[in-house]
Amino acid sequence: MFKKGDILECVNNDAVHNYLTKGKLYTCTKDAAVKRHETFVEAVNDEGCKEEWFTSRFKRCLMFKKGDLLECVTNDEGYITGLTIGKTYTAVEDEYDECIGVCDNKRNVIRPYAHRFKLALKEGDKVRIVKLPECPGSRCNGCFVGSRGIWKIRENVGEQFVFDRNNRYCSMLKPEYLTKEDTMSKYDELKGRIEALDDGWNKEADDVLQEIQGEYYLLIGASNYIGISRTVLESSRVADFYYNSQCGKMTAFKQALIWLLDHSSIKKDEKKFKIREIEDKIDALKNEVKELKHV
Repeated sequence: MFKKGDILECVNNDAVHNYLTKGKLYTCTKDAAVKRHETFVEAVNDEGCKEEWFTSRFKRCLMFKKGDLLECVTNDEGYITGLTIGKTYTAVEDEYDECIGVCDNKRNVIRPYAHRFKLALKEGDKVRIVKLPECPGSRCNGCFVGSRGIWKIRENVGEQFVFDRNNRYCSMLKPEYLTKEDTMSKYDELKGRIEALDDGWNKEADDVLQEIQGEYYLLIGASNYIGISRTVLESSRVADFYYNSQCGKMTAFKQALIWLLDHSSIKKDEKKFKIREIEDKIDALKNEVKELKHV
């Protein structure tokens, strides 16, 4: 039986095609109930009004899939001892018959009702590290606070996080060390990749430089500096980044790449990206207001 918050797909809009669209998704706004020997479900129609419909007009879409990171939102006063409200759990199988398989607090697989959870992260979501676990050198397999990457699941290992294009994983990262990024601009992606460089001039560094494609040249001088020039001549340098050691050279190299990024067309596109992002939020708020007016 459908419950409030379920995502429903319309499978039959006979005689109501002006109000429901076949194949379109609708959100259940009230638990299904039996009235006059028929079962009805409430959902907002295409005109923005709440209305009751026969449950036979819909099918329930799967809420969660294997690899999703789920936050427990209800536990009926501790009915299931292996779950803690507010804690996150990894789905180890697709939702089936309104239940979802997760690893509980003791890493045992249990199958509680799916409505006990809300989606925190799904596999493929873009994420950013906001905290590092206690590990030597304040880094985990090359990642650091601010690193951006993709939430992924590896078979027989559990939740993992891949933070760069080379598919390197860090099993020490927990969900609470990450924050979801709904969108990531090209500027943010390249900046994150520059910050993650640690091995000098390698293929990844060369790929980043190729993607920046600015009007400047990168000059590595013999006098402990990395320069930025409008031409291949050192006399036309517009910025210098000095270093006194190999470690400092890597820092100067990153600073130079970020300078190139900040003076590229990608940075200009970042402003357009932010404008679109704000406009999308405004549109979402307008739709929310519209829905409230029809309640």
